[in-house]
Amino acid sequence: PPILPWLRSLARDLLDLVAPVLCLGCHAPHPPQPPFCDLCRDLLVTADDASPDAVVLYEHAGPLVGAIHRAKYDGDPDVAAALGARLLPALARLPGRFDVVVPVPLHARRLTERGYNQSAELARPLGIPIVHDAIERVRDTPTQRKLDREARAANVRGAFRVRDERLIRGRAVLVVDDVVTTGSTLRAVRSCLEEAGAARTGALTLARMPLLSARG
Repeated sequence: PPILPWLRSLARDLLDLVAPVLCLGCHAPHPPQPPFCDLCRDLLVTADDASPDAVVLYEHAGPLVGAIHRAKYDGDPDVAAALGARLLPALARLPGRFDVVVPVPLHARRLTERGYNQSAELARPLGIPIVHDAIERVRDTPTQRKLDREARAANVRGAFRVRDERLIRGRAVLVVDDVVTTGSTLRAVRSCLEEAGAARTGALTLARMPLLSARG
């Protein structure tokens, strides 16, 4: 019926009035290219690639810092998914195609507290099947933020375990995470997947924490 488009338009206008789309950096309303306004988008710092099969999109700086914090702790998984849309161009920089995505898992306690895994939400816009139950974090490791490179590697050693090899055996697996510093967590997850039979792995991360914050 002709009235339906009008009702849909009215519903969109009302939703925008009650909960307008805001820039994830400065909270300015109605960014022309969500999730960031033009000013905040210009302040995003592109990261240099560490390796051809482990792409990092941005440096953890500027408006991205607050946006990632919201994606983790604001209880709204759509925030992480909005950031995940920024990963799409970076996906093309990885060699080959991927059969499945494995988000870096949270420990069960943290997943219960948060209600969702922000890395899984980041992966949603990529359009690749997400496998949630292939791997689990068996140790609730302390935060990596204040650890040096060697301590980070030791902190995640043995922290992950494959739950179902059938989900990854013979497949090209993309590992997705929100923030990387030295890469210890990504290497641990990828190693676990490869030992369980993944044909190959790659990694895609939204942001890289400055190494100085990790004392090397």
